[in-house]
Amino acid sequence: MTPRDADIDRLIERILDAEPCEWTPADAADPRLEALRTLSDIAQAFRTLGAQVPAPRMVAFRWGPLEVLEKVADGASAEVFRAHDPQLGRDVALKLLSPAAARTQRAGAFLDEARRLARIRDDHVVAVLGAAIHDGRAGLWCEWIDGCTLAERVARDGPLAPGETVLVGIGLCRALAAVHRAGLLHGDVKPHNVLRERGGRLVLADLGAGGEPDAVNAALRTQASPAWLAPEVLHGEARRPAHDLYALGGVLQFLLSGQVPDPARPGAAFDRAGVPPGLRAVIAHARDADPAARYASADEMAGALAACLHDSATAPPRRSRRGPLAITALLALGALLVGAIALLRAPAAPVVTLDLLRHEGGGSRVIADGTPVALHDRLSFVLTSERPVWVYAFNTDDRGTLHRLFPLPTLDTANPLPAGRRVELPGRSGGRPLLIAISSPAAAEEFLVVAGAAPVAALEMTALPTAATDADIRLRGSGVLVPDGRPASSAPLDALVRQLDADGQPLRLWRYRLPQRAE
Repeated sequence: MTPRDADIDRLIERILDAEPCEWTPADAADPRLEALRTLSDIAQAFRTLGAQVPAPRMVAFRWGPLEVLEKVADGASAEVFRAHDPQLGRDVALKLLSPAAARTQRAGAFLDEARRLARIRDDHVVAVLGAAIHDGRAGLWCEWIDGCTLAERVARDGPLAPGETVLVGIGLCRALAAVHRAGLLHGDVKPHNVLRERGGRLVLADLGAGGEPDAVNAALRTQASPAWLAPEVLHGEARRPAHDLYALGGVLQFLLSGQVPDPARPGAAFDRAGVPPGLRAVIAHARDADPAARYASADEMAGALAACLHDSATAPPRRSRRGPLAITALLALGALLVGAIALLRAPAAPVVTLDLLRHEGGGSRVIADGTPVALHDRLSFVLTSERPVWVYAFNTDDRGTLHRLFPLPTLDTANPLPAGRRVELPGRSGGRPLLIAISSPAAAEEFLVVAGAAPVAALEMTALPTAATDADIRLRGSGVLVPDGRPASSAPLDALVRQLDADGQPLRLWRYRLPQRAE
């Protein structure tokens, strides 16, 4: 290493350590030093714009093993705090039953509800980590979401674009479907209880307000805001899971209009140009004055929203209000990003790695297209993605029977799959991993896996037989997915691929044809 190389290494270390560097006019003659000086100036500019020295974290009090840092919300029945779990090494949201509520609600019942909520596993539902009683106060704690509520987002940036509203609605439908499958209802769906994490993940929060319908009706009779309640609930009818969908319709209306819904005006009662008729119809359907005319389930509403994706994409983009500081930062970045603008404007297929595994003995191995399989073989897909991704998996045999393997309404695992995490499909049910079983003799089995950066409307709406979970078959404690054998109601894989090609959405596709060995 030359002395000049050593100087450059020291400069790089000082830039990375945010230490000042001394530059001389002669440095401009060396392209490497000039580049480092430019990099140092950019780094210093961003530290000046956004960096703040974190204040020492003061512990207000301790609740069991948790270090309570600050109160973030105060309600009629509970207080919410930001706390730190030293055992997990992470911040958590702690919800403590208020002393007044504790006099009317048994702590044991509160903990029972918390345990039921902890069984819900969905990327769009805040994860409940535990529940206990310490110092005479019952509480539950869940993951801390670093982000803002949808109410805060709209207050800061204005109403959302129709396309973004559709994606929010699909994610929240998936979350409510998971809550309802657990036999629970949320009971207080509103923009203040939906968080947008840094990175874009939407999370349905305040599950501590939810529970079994009878408990929710007893606890929330005077707490929920009328703006989000169905007319029959305002007239005294007990809340049911279907009423969460009425509230969700109001949330979507709020996201598009920026106005809290008028409880006296059901339906799509808002004025905004550029909202596609299909999306307006979904909101009107969800908020219909007649309960019998509304969506019967969260999955049904999700399907209706997925059908709006193409219409919403053609709506005018939302004009965002940005402050001077954000504009300054964007201008500073402009010279660096100009070469990437063309790429960023065009939607691209996600970068996904996918392997097909065969499970045998005590382990598993990757198999390729064309690998022979046998009756009762157990298979799964393993994938990772650089960003959240919507994945769909299908199977057909040489007799033309087509089945959907993923997503399934009975699974804990749901779209979108998280970024940067190894995910095994078809996923989990009741916390147990499931495998795909070759369940019937055939000349060959074919699989199609599709991945997109957004929901694929054609696949969201495709009506196909789904794989069924066979509780009587186990492999190393794992459940197994078994095709149910009903006749297919749609075309085989070739027709499905042609339809996807015609739609023009950037997608990643994998196809496997596995000949079946005779037993």
